[in-house]
Amino acid sequence: MRLIVLLLAASLLLPAQDALLRTLGFDQKQLQLLASGHAISRLFPIEDRSMINMGGAVIVKATPQHYVEKFRETARFQEGNSVIGAGRFSAVPRIEDLDSFKLPEVDIDDLLDCSPGDCDFALTRDALERLKRQVDRRKPDHRAQVARFVKAEFIAQINAYRRDGNKALAVYHDKAQPFSTAASLDRLSDVANILPQISPEVDRFLDDYPRNRPSDTEDFFVWQFAKFGMKPVMRASHVVIRKFQYNGHTGYVIAGKTLLSTHYFRSALELTVLYPQPNGQTTVVMTQRSIIDGFNTWRGRLLRGLIMDRSQKSLQNYLTGIPARM
Repeated sequence: MRLIVLLLAASLLLPAQDALLRTLGFDQKQLQLLASGHAISRLFPIEDRSMINMGGAVIVKATPQHYVEKFRETARFQEGNSVIGAGRFSAVPRIEDLDSFKLPEVDIDDLLDCSPGDCDFALTRDALERLKRQVDRRKPDHRAQVARFVKAEFIAQINAYRRDGNKALAVYHDKAQPFSTAASLDRLSDVANILPQISPEVDRFLDDYPRNRPSDTEDFFVWQFAKFGMKPVMRASHVVIRKFQYNGHTGYVIAGKTLLSTHYFRSALELTVLYPQPNGQTTVVMTQRSIIDGFNTWRGRLLRGLIMDRSQKSLQNYLTGIPARM
């Protein structure tokens, strides 16, 4: 029986896929699990204790093209498990794109008491100061004013990025020390980044956006509202999809860059590589790198192990659920 499993693993994982998974640190036992129809995931060692670095894989009975078609249906593809809601922004993002997103009451409570350097919601100094000026607490709809302000701020940040790229990304002043999103993405790019070897063109485009768009590339913006920790977190990301040829078949690279996040995730980079199989199946290889808010505090250090474990389980559940979405 063991020989059959090993032969199955050899038949399903072509050399480049096998080499990538081994480079990421997956061992023979995990590759056997993958070949037998199970999703696999693991945390990768990392020296920077403010980061989480993890990855996983699953084989699906669908072509890479079909996977990408389903992936484009953002809400249907992402919702489930810990994801409460998700959606795709218009070509020019507008506030109506967030109609189905409801800002939690606990976030509104926090924002009404926020000030620069002392806030439980990630916003810039300018945004926090404008919020205080623009929201009229005397009016009965003041809580709705906060929700509208936050949504408008999200849209403004995304459109600023569309115009000027990374240099327009927010510098948050919710904590005592300002936090630069662009600088944090540079830090993540330097950690176990396999994208340059898979698709250097996409890696360069993410850095240089909106310049240097490669051929055979599409990109768009998505939002996701998910359970994580004590509060749900809303994130918006830039997604880039590009084709590549592998053994005479079309594969895809899907890269995601988190542009803003309300809690916990200061920044994140995600990569999915879709390797085509001769039998019409696809090996899905995924990596996720993120910087987590508060890991350097005494409370964060105590909770780090729990948060990392929860993050890996969330990735495992996500991967496990992908075949059903096909």
